Amino acid sequence: MIRLSKRRPDLEEIMDRDDCDADALERTYRAFVHINRWLSGWGRLYGRYVRPVLEHEAARREETRHAAKSRVPAGLEHGKPIRIVDVGCGGGDVLRYVMRRARRDGFDVEGLGVDPDGRAIRFAREKARTSVDPPMSFLEGHLEDVSGPVDIIISNHLLHHMTDREVRQLLAAGADRAALVCIHNDIARSWAALVLFQVVRPLFPRTFVGVDGTRSIQRAFTARELAALAGPDWMLVRAAPFRAGLLFATPHRLRDELAGAAS
Repeated sequence: MIRLSKRRPDLEEIMDRDDCDADALERTYRAFVHINRWLSGWGRLYGRYVRPVLEHEAARREETRHAAKSRVPAGLEHGKPIRIVDVGCGGGDVLRYVMRRARRDGFDVEGLGVDPDGRAIRFAREKARTSVDPPMSFLEGHLEDVSGPVDIIISNHLLHHMTDREVRQLLAAGADRAALVCIHNDIARSWAALVLFQVVRPLFPRTFVGVDGTRSIQRAFTARELAALAGPDWMLVRAAPFRAGLLFATPHRLRDELAGAAS
């Protein structure tokens, strides 16, 4: 019998096992493209939070370039793209979605996906190699392994894999590292999430979606738990009633603007 009164971080997801079936794992990565498109709410998160941040930063950089144009040698006027890092990127579909939206909106961005699971990184790299996508690269590792500047940090379905202590460490590292904003989006432990998932799971046979999806919901935080764990510097954001996420904006002006969108 499934109980949701307390989270179950002790439950293991099949796809996290080193010896899980490789073909089923690849089918699961492919299934995530559809699951995340339908249920993760990144369309709303992009519109409410990511795009305003990109607009703010693009305008700031343009103003800086214009002011310094007379001091920049000819041919070197173009600045660096805004860098988006997806932590725990899995097969890379969320990063790919955000990058496509940003490029479609005319922003100069580059993306990096980082994940400790080499199988996920190999899948993401192969997908990027065979797709016509904005410039993205993938790194096997963690946030601390990322070199160079980081402007925006995102994650999807990462927090429920972590202990409370690991979540606090991730939040502290992201807040220290991101020049603009961090957005961590996850499922919320709720009956609404579980009921909706039961509708979706039959669509993905011969994958780990059925078992792992149920366990993910059991392992997840509630919105209240997540807000309490993160503390007052982080804003609770909800892409849907069955979702729970956290947002941290570094510039105070930007934080005030995004707080209005979150309310």
